[in-house]
Amino acid sequence: MTVLLPNKRVESYRVDPLTYEQSVAPVEPELLREAIAYYQTASKAFKEGALQISP
Repeated sequence: MTVLLPNKRVESYRVDPLTYEQSVAPVEPELLREAIAYYQTASKAFKEGALQISP
């Protein structure tokens, strides 16, 4: 799991699927790029109002 933090900080964790136990892991460049892409997409959708639920 890659976590984007303020001031361009990044943390990465490995999560055990059975116990959900977390351990610190090295940041993988591909996962970092993917996390940034998800963040940018969600930010754009939010700014454009695309995340609103229509009645």
